[in-house]
Amino acid sequence: MSLDLSVIIPTLNEEKYIGLCLKALANQTLPRERYEIILVDSYSRDNTVKISEKYVDKIVFVPRNGPGYARNIGAKVANGRILVFIDADTIASKDLLEKILCVFTDDKIVGGTCFYHPDSTRLFDRFIYITANNLTKLCDLLFLKNIAAVPGFICFIRKDIFEDIGGFDESLTVFEDHDLGIRMKKKGKIIYLDETYVMTSIRRNKALGYSKIIPLYMYVYLVSLLGKPPKIYYPAIRTEKPLHVNNTYPFLLTRRIILTTTFFAVCLALLLLLSPQKLLDYALYIFYLLKSLKHSFLKSYTSKSVNL
Repeated sequence: MSLDLSVIIPTLNEEKYIGLCLKALANQTLPRERYEIILVDSYSRDNTVKISEKYVDKIVFVPRNGPGYARNIGAKVANGRILVFIDADTIASKDLLEKILCVFTDDKIVGGTCFYHPDSTRLFDRFIYITANNLTKLCDLLFLKNIAAVPGFICFIRKDIFEDIGGFDESLTVFEDHDLGIRMKKKGKIIYLDETYVMTSIRRNKALGYSKIIPLYMYVYLVSLLGKPPKIYYPAIRTEKPLHVNNTYPFLLTRRIILTTTFFAVCLALLLLLSPQKLLDYALYIFYLLKSLKHSFLKSYTSKSVNL
């Protein structure tokens, strides 16, 4: 049976998140008979599968071999002409699937992503994610073929294109989505939907810290401009092993500062060229961010003074 969309979710011990993810996917504005939900589970030891059974159409069990491998297996059993990849800790807006389907009236479009919110009310987290969203959009707009952004926690692609480019590179344990985006872009247009959104967990950012995440992403994007991005390895967030790149990536403070500064400078420069209004929005966000940090500092200082 041919369907419009196949939603593929890789899981491993996701009982904390999977229920909300699936409830959102089961209550879309797109009629339920037009899409299927496929769970690709790496033999979870918790209640992930039990929670999922009443929502999904298919459950496929695979050995733990990385998110790229799990997504590829899901794509093989999918019947939809459009593949939608979403992570278990990501919640879709009510019209997400309908909006995705609408963009494929244009044959030049091969896939894309959408706006993503953090599951946090902290101002700094929102600032970081607004920056990341703008960088994603700019990467997809640029004509450079060796840089693209389709985050794995929410991306979509025509199934024929996915099969043509060989799916996710299973040898990559991280940035497999970035690699897929580069190959997608060589086949056609990547679109960024800002009229719909998802909300995604910031648990990896909490576990590793922005001081490591931002330089790492900046490093990959800069190296990608020169050719194929390096193979980068970091463990699942459930472990506490250190992050490393080719076993030697030096997370020295000076390099973190340089890469992070470059990251924001590039974003601001591109925004100035493409959208001055966005730059004004950034200025306002920075103002409120600094105001919030000042308030937090004064509150902390006052608390310490009282304790003394």
